[in-house]
Amino acid sequence: MYTVFTKPDEARIDWYVVDAAGKTLGRLASQIAHRLKGKHKPNYAPHQDLGDHIVVINAGNVRVTGAKLTDKFYHQHTGYVGNLKSIALGKLLAEHPERAIEFAIKGMLPKGPLGRRMYTVFSKPEETRGDWYLVDAAGKTLGRLASEIAHRLKGKHKPTYAPHQDLGDHIVVINAGDVRVTGAKLTDKFYHQHTGYVGNLKSIALGKLLKEHPERAIQFAVKGMLPKGPLGRRMYRKLHVFGGKDHPHQAQQPKALEI
Repeated sequence: MYTVFTKPDEARIDWYVVDAAGKTLGRLASQIAHRLKGKHKPNYAPHQDLGDHIVVINAGNVRVTGAKLTDKFYHQHTGYVGNLKSIALGKLLAEHPERAIEFAIKGMLPKGPLGRRMYTVFSKPEETRGDWYLVDAAGKTLGRLASEIAHRLKGKHKPTYAPHQDLGDHIVVINAGDVRVTGAKLTDKFYHQHTGYVGNLKSIALGKLLKEHPERAIQFAVKGMLPKGPLGRRMYRKLHVFGGKDHPHQAQQPKALEI
């Protein structure tokens, strides 16, 4: 006649390791979702997060039935017209095997804050290791180089990546003056700055900028690819660009990074 619910802070939460090698994707995801919800516990309540922590290994060796490797697609839309991105299950398992299991499980959990608590564990920035890398810009194409650097500054190469956290690495760029550009950008591409007063618009061509302040070309390109606001500024401060081959960060022992 009267129901007593367990308080989440009084419930015991265990950790389990699951080996996904040889397991069928759908059945594996169903069992993991069952544990994440806490439905295997006698004190289960659908409105409470009483599930256990599940660590899945060998996600790339999961098994699928039928022709799902080529016929099953995952879709993502950015919200802009024409920006629908699709990827086949087979390609997803080859490039990001962990995401196939994550997507399958997420679809089986409750929607809303309760389901997100069951599914998402964010790393704390202070517990995340930020490495130092050294990039030689000589002969690299400006746009592609800036794109790869921004990717690292955001931390998108890490499995713990979260778009609202600063988990990126420090990037030291040398030989910025020897960067390469395609087409006629040296003469046709201009950078503009306005002081706010009438007639005080200042412009400089990319070619002249590379001669006078070579590090600024990479800085401007990377900054435009980072988030706007305080988060993007924190990421941007981890970029260290130098026109020559010398830099003052030998004490950090940056590791060479080939881009």
